[in-house]
Formats: sequence, C-alpha cells, structure tokens
Amino acid sequence: MSAAIFTIFFYLAWAAVCSIPAFLLALFLPASHPWLRYIATVIVFTLFVAPSLGSATIALVSIPFAFILLATVISFDLSGLVWALQEWPLWHAVAFPATLLVALAIFHRLRPNNSFKPTPLRGAA
Repeated sequence: MSAAIFTIFFYLAWAAVCSIPAFLLALFLPASHPWLRYIATVIVFTLFVAPSLGSATIALVSIPFAFILLATVISFDLSGLVWALQEWPLWHAVAFPATLLVALAIFHRLRPNNSFKPTPLRGAA
C-alpha cells in the first residue's frame, strides 16, 4: 500500500512541475483573445500532465506525459513517443480525456484579464 501512495505522490509532485508551462502560457497570452488563451493552455496542460506509463527497471510507474515528450525532443527520435502510445492505447485513451476534463475545470477559473487581483467596482474611488 505504501508503494501505491508513493507512486501517487510522485506523480502529483511531477504533474505540478509539468503544469507550470501551461500556467505561464495563460499569464503571457493576451487577454484580448480569451478563447485562444483558454484553448492553448488547456492543450498544453493536457499534453504535459496526462499520466503515462514509464518503465522503472522491473516495474511500470505513472509519469507525466511531458517526460516522454521531453525525451523525444532531446533525442530527436519519435520512436519512444510512438512506442508509448502503441504499447498502452487503452491507458492513453482514458488518461488524455480525463486530464482534459481536469484542465477545463482548472483553466475555466482563470480570469480573462490576466489579473489575479479583483477588479474594483464601478464608481468606487
């Protein structure tokens, strides 16, 4: 049981780190195009944070999909990405839509004006 708790904690810790680019994208995209900002951040969050499976010597561990994307970019070899998607198609068929729903819920709450401060009421001095 402690191994399962460790795996969940490990995945959530790395998922938080892998979600940083999506939050930065939400901050830097202009508020004048809220739908572009919303769609782009949801897509980046889903691609980076969706759980995938990676081998850890003799076991499989849940890792953010960003690790597979990063290995593909660094090695200039798509075979690792294709292998992961072909090896566990059912896993990814569930993981990506589930992560997409989480991303929709998270980024729906972002303010469209790039500000985390409440806007003052009209007429308030």
